Amino acid sequence: GRWRTGVTIEWQEWSALEDEFDNDTIKDQTVSGQPGQLEFQDVIIPRIGTQFRLNENFSFTGGVAYSESPLESNASVDVNYLDTDKWIIGLGVTAEYKKTRILAFPVRFDLAYQHQILEDRTFDIYDTQSAVYPQPSEQVEASGEVNVISGSITLKF
Repeated sequence: GRWRTGVTIEWQEWSALEDEFDNDTIKDQTVSGQPGQLEFQDVIIPRIGTQFRLNENFSFTGGVAYSESPLESNASVDVNYLDTDKWIIGLGVTAEYKKTRILAFPVRFDLAYQHQILEDRTFDIYDTQSAVYPQPSEQVEASGEVNVISGSITLKF
């Protein structure tokens, strides 16, 4: 078997989204200076992964990442923008065959599992139609887990 490991760092410029909302003429989602103003921050997402190649046909992969929420504010007006920081753990297996009895081209089968752990975060929801505005009309908590299973078949020709 043979091991390969990789590390990436991704930068996402979410702060530019505030400028887009400033130019929004349909629904003012920035509510400048008011309670519930949306604020975004740029984020850096580190990832580390490894692959173990068992033989010519089979390999196993695994990795972990931490994704900080780009949503800096804990409030929004008339829309529900909810997001949390999350840990992402992934595992996968690949079977690749250069020759088969049925196909003239190489074929690859992938099966993967991803588990996301969403950290607890509380948000204030503001509703301009509410009798209590400019106070929050509701407080909600975002948290939980996400499980994803995916598979693919790739034909190379």
